[in-house]
Amino acid sequence: MDDKQLKLPQKTIVAIIAGFVLLFGTGLGIHLTYKPGIASVQQRIDDNTKRLDVFKKLYPTYNKLFALHQKQKEQNLISYSSTRVPERDISGFGDRIEKMCEQTGMDFISANPLPESIEADKQRILVDAVVRGEFGFFRDFLVKLLQVPSLVFIEQVQVRSIPEDREYALRLWVHFT
Repeated sequence: MDDKQLKLPQKTIVAIIAGFVLLFGTGLGIHLTYKPGIASVQQRIDDNTKRLDVFKKLYPTYNKLFALHQKQKEQNLISYSSTRVPERDISGFGDRIEKMCEQTGMDFISANPLPESIEADKQRILVDAVVRGEFGFFRDFLVKLLQVPSLVFIEQVQVRSIPEDREYALRLWVHFT
């Protein structure tokens, strides 16, 4: 046997080279087409990673606020209705405030209805109330106060610092019949 070299025809070599060039060109085209897409995906990944880091930092605070929200839901705050206090019970409205103070840890100072504030057609009266205590207890007191159906609204809250505590003066509008 003679040493014969396998010779490929020139057209076959050109076809193989053309195939590789076409394959390389297609790959390069696909790469260049999707390269901006890959960059935008990477940008979205980076943005979401930053947001996730922020969520991880805020998660303990969110849990505390969510627990507080659940606690408020459990207290079943009622919305205002037009339930009115009988006129004979207006002077006893202070007793109701005093009971709320006892339930929430506040000290009751006074609650005085102001007869001159009565509006003839609206049947409302202004009650000045003063309570004393810590701010946390005052918050609980306000929550209890908002559960009183005859309370129309709280017109004013004044906070005064006194030597050992805080004093809260409230102006309350109350419905009566």
